[in-house]
Amino acid sequence: MCTQIGQAAARIFQGFGCRVLGYDAYGVKPGPGYEKIVACDSIDSMLPHCDVVSLHVPLDSKNFHMVSTEFLQKMKRNSYLINTSRGALIDSKALLAAIDSGHLAGAGLDVFEGEHAFVYADHSSDPCGDDGACMELNLLTAHRNVLITGHQAFLTHEALLAIATVTLNNFDAFIEGAVPVTTNGTGNSPWTSPPRLI
Repeated sequence: MCTQIGQAAARIFQGFGCRVLGYDAYGVKPGPGYEKIVACDSIDSMLPHCDVVSLHVPLDSKNFHMVSTEFLQKMKRNSYLINTSRGALIDSKALLAAIDSGHLAGAGLDVFEGEHAFVYADHSSDPCGDDGACMELNLLTAHRNVLITGHQAFLTHEALLAIATVTLNNFDAFIEGAVPVTTNGTGNSPWTSPPRLI
C-alpha cells in the first residue's frame, strides 16, 4: 500500500472523495501528505469495510494467490477488486466463483494469472480452447462486470521514464559493484551482496 504506486492510487481515490484504508505487510507508513489514509493492522481487519480493494504489491512466494476463496469471502458483499500489480496474486478460479455467486460486484484486472501466454502475442489463428489459464481468461471476459485491460497500466510516460531510469541506475550500480535500488527507492534488492564482475 505504501509503495509509490499504492500512495498514488490512494491520492486518486481520495480525489474522488473516498475514505482510504491501507495495509502494508512490511509496516511501511505512508509518506507526507497521506495522513488521511487509515492504516489497518491486518488485511483481515480491512476487507469487510472496503467497497473497492485495490492491490499494489509485488509478487513473491508468500503472496502467490493471496486473493483466495477465504480472502474474497472476507471482502464486503458487492465490493470490487482491482489488480494492477501481478496476475498470480489472485486465484482466478476463486475470483470467478466470487463473481458468479454475486458476492463481488465486479473486478478490474490490468493483469491476470497466466497472462504471459496471451499478452503481446497474436492468437488469431490459434484459439486457446480448453487450456486452464486460457479457459479462466475466457470465462472472466464473458462477464459484463469484469474489465480486463491487458497489462497497460505501465504504458505511461512517467512509468516508462521511471523504468528506464531505474534500469540505467541499476546497470551503473552493477558496474560499480554497488547494491541496486528498486523502483520504490527502498534499496531492497534480490541481490544479497553487491555483484562482482568476472
